[in-house]
Amino acid sequence: MAAKILFHVSHEFISGDTSAVSVKIYAVGTVHFLNSFWKWLWKAKIHERLKFFMWKISVGILPTCDKIGRFLPLINPFCMLCGGAPESVEHLFLSCPFSRSVWWGSKWAFRLDHFQNWNIIQWMNLILDRGNPAFDSIAQNLEFTTYAAVIMDLTWKNRNKVLHGEEIDSVESIIAKTDSKVREMLPSQISKFKDANQRHDLHIIKV
Repeated sequence: MAAKILFHVSHEFISGDTSAVSVKIYAVGTVHFLNSFWKWLWKAKIHERLKFFMWKISVGILPTCDKIGRFLPLINPFCMLCGGAPESVEHLFLSCPFSRSVWWGSKWAFRLDHFQNWNIIQWMNLILDRGNPAFDSIAQNLEFTTYAAVIMDLTWKNRNKVLHGEEIDSVESIIAKTDSKVREMLPSQISKFKDANQRHDLHIIKV
């Protein structure tokens, strides 16, 4: 299943005429795209705390080193998890070897190097898009959205552990924690989605 999803994501969003796909699907920078993106974000059937965390990433207010460095020039600009590149949201969640190891070791066997040239809005769009053809069902799509949000949240928490001089979790531990949290959260997310659809259907019938 994970291999199938990875193939579809790679085929639909990476291979072929990527410039055309990018313009057609993402249209980054257009008013229409951004309006749709914010609607997808706030309607996403994920935990409200995770939704707020993803909003902070999307609007550029997560205090990564590149942001803080604008006000505190003497701060070490490099990633706290790998130390190999300046820390930005794109690096932390898409390019950092630590994040790549977590995704590759996860049940999705996802290779983040396919997305190394993406900006964070493109990545968030892929996570939140409920119409992604890579998934066989809405439930599977919701699972991926929840899984991605939890991985990003745990990545950020471990980054902050480094900041405060604490020992970080191993890649294996993060994967185990993610699996556990998703199993805990997913039933309620699916239930919320079904309830929302039922209310929508009732509204259509009444009209």
